[in-house]
Parts: sequence; structure tokens; C-alpha cells
Amino acid sequence: MKPMSEAAKGMAKAIRHMNEYGWCKGLDEGPNGEVCIGTALSRSGTPFQIGTETPEKTALYKAMRKLPVREMAHYRNAIPAFNDHPDTTYADVKQVMERALVLLIQEESAEAMLELVE
Repeated sequence: MKPMSEAAKGMAKAIRHMNEYGWCKGLDEGPNGEVCIGTALSRSGTPFQIGTETPEKTALYKAMRKLPVREMAHYRNAIPAFNDHPDTTYADVKQVMERALVLLIQEESAEAMLELVE
């Protein structure tokens, strides 16, 4: 089996970082070390800048699209807007980040399967 990609490792590290230090909104980092999604990704080695695309960010966008339509209307497909929205909870953030990790792993598995048939 192929080892986990850097993108999946980065997402897993970001989730672990947020689990350890906590989550915040409206700030990159809270007073007790809590972090927003972008800071968690940055600390995991994934550059998180507005206007740059990474596999991790693409997976997060896809995971966010799985939220109910009424919820997605507020976020306009932007990670910081989702993170900082008044209705967003840590449970929402965790769910989206975990879905994004699953999507990254599924994509890697599909690519590995295609390599087997080539």
C-alpha cells in the first residue's frame, strides 16, 4: 500500500493540532493557543494564504459543500468565512476537516488503483 500523501499527512496534523490546542474564530490564534482552520493547516506545514490553492484547501472546499445548503449559503465557499461565521461550531469544523481528510485518502486510493491497471 502506498504511504499517505503529504496533503493527507498535513490535514491529519492540522486536526491533531486543533484537538490539542483548541479552535478559535475571528483570530489566527487565541490567548490559550487555540487556532483557526488556516493556522492549524499552516502549523502542519501547509501554506495557507488567500488566493493559493493546495490539495488540503480543495478537499476542505469539497467537504464544506457537503454541509446542508441552508448552512453553505453563509460561507460562500471560503474557509475563513466558514471558520468565523457566528453559527459555526467546533463540531462543524471538526466534521469538515475530518471529511476533507477522508476525501484526500479516497483520492489517493483511487489514484493507486489506477496505477495498478496502467
